[in-house]
Amino acid sequence: MNQQQMTQQQLQQTFGLAPNNHLNVERDFEQDHLYAYLGQVSREHSNLSTPAKRELLSYHQCLSPENIKWLMERRQQPIPWNVDTYHVLQSLFTPSVDAAIKNYFQSHYTVLFYALRELDGDTGAHNPSTKWHCDGSPRHSMMLICYLNDTSEHQSSTLFLPLQTTNGLKQVGYIYNDLKHRSDDITPLINACQLPNHVERHEFKAGEAVVFAPTELAHRAEPPKPGGKRYSLDVCLIPSPVPWEKTLEAGFIPDNKQSGFKGQAVNLLNKIGLKVEGQGHVIRIEENGGIVNDDSLLFHLKSIFKDEAFAQKIYDDFHLNLINYSVLTIGELITILKNSFQQGLKWDQGFNTTDISRFSDLLDFEKAFLSSLLRFSGEGKPNPDAIMWPIPNHEQHPRCKYDMLPFVQPHKIMDKGTPIGSAGSCFAVEIADVLQEEGFNYVITELGDNPQEEAIIDGYTVGSGKAMYSANFGILFNTPSLRQLAEKAFGERSFTKYLVSANNGLYMDPYRENVYFKDEASFLRDYPKHIEAVRQALLQSEVFIFTAGLNECWQLQDGTVISRNPRRGLHHLIQHKTLTVQENVDNILAFFHSVKRHNPNFKLILTLSPVPLLATGRA
Repeated sequence: MNQQQMTQQQLQQTFGLAPNNHLNVERDFEQDHLYAYLGQVSREHSNLSTPAKRELLSYHQCLSPENIKWLMERRQQPIPWNVDTYHVLQSLFTPSVDAAIKNYFQSHYTVLFYALRELDGDTGAHNPSTKWHCDGSPRHSMMLICYLNDTSEHQSSTLFLPLQTTNGLKQVGYIYNDLKHRSDDITPLINACQLPNHVERHEFKAGEAVVFAPTELAHRAEPPKPGGKRYSLDVCLIPSPVPWEKTLEAGFIPDNKQSGFKGQAVNLLNKIGLKVEGQGHVIRIEENGGIVNDDSLLFHLKSIFKDEAFAQKIYDDFHLNLINYSVLTIGELITILKNSFQQGLKWDQGFNTTDISRFSDLLDFEKAFLSSLLRFSGEGKPNPDAIMWPIPNHEQHPRCKYDMLPFVQPHKIMDKGTPIGSAGSCFAVEIADVLQEEGFNYVITELGDNPQEEAIIDGYTVGSGKAMYSANFGILFNTPSLRQLAEKAFGERSFTKYLVSANNGLYMDPYRENVYFKDEASFLRDYPKHIEAVRQALLQSEVFIFTAGLNECWQLQDGTVISRNPRRGLHHLIQHKTLTVQENVDNILAFFHSVKRHNPNFKLILTLSPVPLLATGRA
């Protein structure tokens, strides 16, 4: 068969394509293991003047013949960490190597591990590194491979594909596919994707090194010729807020063999005294209810069982087995727990009160989950047709309604010079727009002009200066959300940091509708700035307009309320709630009095959205 005429199905079968799986790998390292946070902290503390364009690949002469001889004499076993090893590694970081690494990280760096490596010509073709791949490592990590003998001796070099080709291979799913589908010839795939097929090959001299970004450039090692052996010193580098010598003094010692990355970002920051406060405790909610990491699993177990010690024991039991977080969902977790009870309880002898309590916790959680998930289902409702509000022009559920005329009596408490803030439903955005268009003194303490690093505000034009809200609360539909603004601003209540998958590929804070984030690091950067912006908006406003939109809301287990309807994947942690008149009054007054204590000039205008309710779970 002509390689260039392979069908899509044949390409899939041959190369085991997993489109965009690189995003899952990146998220695992960058968010779950905090390498994005490490990179951010490293850049902020290093404050280096480096070129804007990162160098992904460079070659350097590094080791002297004496250093090569010292390494070759110790190649039969891992080299222990000592002062001699330190001096050999130090000699690798020549001025040009040091500059290349700092240029890529835009910060200082440190050594995660070093390893002497032998590639044998008789067995090398079976080594996974001789197939085209990217390393399973943090997005911004580097490898330094220093050859200890000439390429001419063994005919083995390290080959690289261009960045454009690598990115194309990531998108179609070759990069980070199953190991068994790696290949040393991916020409048919490259041609089918119409990608550049330029392969870079360098003839290495002993002591010469290549420094490259192993997650950004697809690469492979050429198998040595039969009988030939290639020897190299491989060094893995990660960003650091301080020079690598300082990390050594702090006790961050590199491993002398290839080792994993999990936990090392936190370990490094803790060692050098930059404690990771509040990082790693964001509870990320996937669209399918996925449980994505250890923090999430423990959080969910504690959400199910009142007995925290029992929840911790189950968590520890889980870790006796390998947890596949890529497929673990809340539904699967409930099934696993029910099966565990079925196998562990003595059904023929009756249950003790502790067993009953724990089993009841699980059943109550599942019942609440299903109630939340099926809230807008017609099953069991007195009038299934009454779920949807009567909207005459609704595409799927058109129904008639009577015209209603509101009447108001004016009470002038402001003019164009009065500082005016606002928040609320989508109608509140219209109010903010008119106030700014008409030249009122509209209070703005936060915009959305840094979407690459912080919050992405849906509907906001970057650089326009025209705000949709006084601060980036997002759309708030219910009175508990109003109350929570003051509680956050003035530190009256603690809030769990949640990050929920949105269907646009971004993430959102369920307390802030229509406010999105690229990743966890952006969310954490934005979080304290946003809280201060909310506080300033309430302190600066002499008049504040709130537009309520919904009387039904969704309440989390800690009693806090999300701003609108739940996103997919969140139903197991929330319950539907219909607010009473008194609860609405209490929420509004609590907000008003809280702000009034800090801002005596504060006045509150309440409006009700004229946009009708889309659906009601009560039917």
